[in-house]
Amino acid sequence: LGAFVLYTDGGSTITLKYIERYLIYLIIPMFMFATVLHKKYVPIVIFAFIFGMILNEIISYGILFGFWLHLKEGYPVYFMHHVFYSVLLSFTVMALIYRFMIEKNLFLKVVEVIFILTMFGNLVISGGRTGQFTLIGTFILTFLFFTKISIRRLSLILLIPIVVFSLSYFTYSKFQERIDMFVDDTKVSLVSHEYTSSFGNRLFGYVLTAKMLEVQEIQNILFGFGIDNVQNEKKVLLTKCFSSTPNIQGGNIQFHSSYMDITWWSGLIGLYLILSFLIAIIRVKIQDPNVNFLKISLFFTILFSSFADSIMDNQYTLLLMAMFVGVILTQNRYEMGEVVSEKQKNNDAIVENRTNKYE
Repeated sequence: LGAFVLYTDGGSTITLKYIERYLIYLIIPMFMFATVLHKKYVPIVIFAFIFGMILNEIISYGILFGFWLHLKEGYPVYFMHHVFYSVLLSFTVMALIYRFMIEKNLFLKVVEVIFILTMFGNLVISGGRTGQFTLIGTFILTFLFFTKISIRRLSLILLIPIVVFSLSYFTYSKFQERIDMFVDDTKVSLVSHEYTSSFGNRLFGYVLTAKMLEVQEIQNILFGFGIDNVQNEKKVLLTKCFSSTPNIQGGNIQFHSSYMDITWWSGLIGLYLILSFLIAIIRVKIQDPNVNFLKISLFFTILFSSFADSIMDNQYTLLLMAMFVGVILTQNRYEMGEVVSEKQKNNDAIVENRTNKYE
């Protein structure tokens, strides 16, 4: 994809910076995890990630209750933007839920339930609607994908996120304000066609992209405009097709979607390459149920969060992908090696039996 974008805009400085970011935070770490990591360290890596997120959670609650530091941008998140923190939280909740499902020790089950609930709470107070949306979608589809479907199980899967976020709505005023604001923004955007709100800006990104695919030449549709040229192309299209649309923020439209970003940067071919990468993740064969559950959770986390924000443009979410895609490939590498080894043993046994028979 990086080489494709370079071809599209001729290798501008901003494009080189984007490619450097992908190399540093995605490609190189993913390659290292996939090739260097030993299978026996996979559970340790997973535990280290969860433990690190628990520390972040403690810091977040400490900021909220004024034990240390002050609120950053109105949200109790210190190390990163609250949107990307919420995406990491949603994936961590999924990892903890599975740990709870397979844990046999009663004490550890209680501890895991406590952290699942506090992380749900942290997801609410951190204000990242991207993570909240991602968790709901990931939770429902992962369990439908991972378990046998029945009416009772389906009802329970749908009921849990509804109950959790309903309780949050009626017990935490800031969460209620943001949900009410989201509902109002949605009405204004859909009825009055005003796109100045957070949701409206995201919605108009899809409207603008659809119009671009409708009116642009086939070359731009397939190959995009290059990262450096997107802003100018957006302004030209706004002037040409949306001059009567009120309040378009002077042409400063942010897509807040990795899919839209990539479609403008590198066209439908670039979008196809990214979707192929995501599909390749879900198609990796994993026998270990723990890693397989994380594989499915990671796939849906990336899939849903990429609709709501530009997560493929952030170092923390890129590192999340690098770490766990590397873990998945490591697990696959060792499992495939074990399969080959088992087949070789079976073949050797067959040969030995035949030899003994003739003797």
